[in-house]
Amino acid sequence: NETSRMWYYLKREHIALKNGGDPNEQTLFHGSKTNSYKVIIQEGLDHRVANLGGSIGAGIYFGQESTISESYVPYNNNMFQHPNLMFLNPMYPNHRGKKRSHQPYNHPPPPATRQMLMCRVVLGSCVPGQGGLRRPPQKNDGELHDSVSGPGMFVVFENTQSYPEYLIHF
Repeated sequence: NETSRMWYYLKREHIALKNGGDPNEQTLFHGSKTNSYKVIIQEGLDHRVANLGGSIGAGIYFGQESTISESYVPYNNNMFQHPNLMFLNPMYPNHRGKKRSHQPYNHPPPPATRQMLMCRVVLGSCVPGQGGLRRPPQKNDGELHDSVSGPGMFVVFENTQSYPEYLIHF
């Protein structure tokens, strides 16, 4: 969405100006419910629907590693639920009554079953977060920090601080 991208770049420049020229831009991951991606791609991420009980604040969460965001991506009810298992043929007795070893199927595994976003995120001045935050804490000069962090995670409190760049299917 070109409008979301424009607002993101304007916010990035604003944060860079207030932080000595460094916007602290990162590529991070965001996991969500499968039915949310269409709206997110059209409208952008929205902090107004954030979980108020989040562990480091009520904002938009991003994982530094995809495995962190993956835990927020549900499986559909009818999906194969263990991506690390090899697809095997059932064990058939051979003509002597002994069981054959498993052989991989000749057809490809099921199509991608989950989705996740790879986003550009401008973190600016980032400090450790805590539960109950609805905005970043204040700096000593009275201005607000731009984001908060926790173990492997970051939270922003303004929609224009992130731009979903890729939808990953896995």
